[in-house]
Amino acid sequence: MPEAPLETTTHCSQDGQVDGLLHPRYKLTAQCFAYVGNAANTRSWKLPYRTEAGAIDLRRLPGAINAVLKSYRGVRVDIPEAAIPDVLVRLARAAKIAGRFDGTLRDEPANCYELLAVILAQEGRLSEV
Repeated sequence: MPEAPLETTTHCSQDGQVDGLLHPRYKLTAQCFAYVGNAANTRSWKLPYRTEAGAIDLRRLPGAINAVLKSYRGVRVDIPEAAIPDVLVRLARAAKIAGRFDGTLRDEPANCYELLAVILAQEGRLSEV
């Protein structure tokens, strides 16, 4: 599948993001994604979890978490294994801001937020949330 053309003329900001570049499918900037492999290549942007205004997108957040921890619609997200812990911390912080994540560890997690707490504890990264 050919890559969709860039939506706008782009240039990099000081933090390495590409100003004005929108994902062709989601119409979101790189800051709205939990993983951005290359800011200039929208095909490397994975797991949208924020709205275009920067707010936590409660509709997309559980799907992003599940795509990393299990699968989403039968497919596990294609991101480098080394990036997964940072992505999980980023998503947990978003869930905490949204009031969905309390970091409680349960023997049998019932939802993606509880499973996220268990995985972050196993990785030794729960305290970063």
